[in-house]
Amino acid sequence: LAYVEWYSPLKPAAEDYHEMYSVKKPLPSGVDSSLAGKVISLSSIRQTCQLVPNFGRTVPMDWTSDNVLDKCDSFLLNCFTLKYAYQTLW
Repeated sequence: LAYVEWYSPLKPAAEDYHEMYSVKKPLPSGVDSSLAGKVISLSSIRQTCQLVPNFGRTVPMDWTSDNVLDKCDSFLLNCFTLKYAYQTLW
């Protein structure tokens, strides 16, 4: 089993500037303000992906590799990490 947090659906086309798709965290919902997530079977996972923080012109100094997924709300889906990722995500 794996816990997966969901992000926004991909747009029909990648961003023009860097040719990567942009994804965002959904707004928290529910009484406890938790993000949308679900425990799923490992056999349901097709591949991993690399999310690159979309931080704008400057990187916040308090972001680290340990907390960036919690602190950043917008990411770029890197389809250039592996040939398989490029073929399936592009």
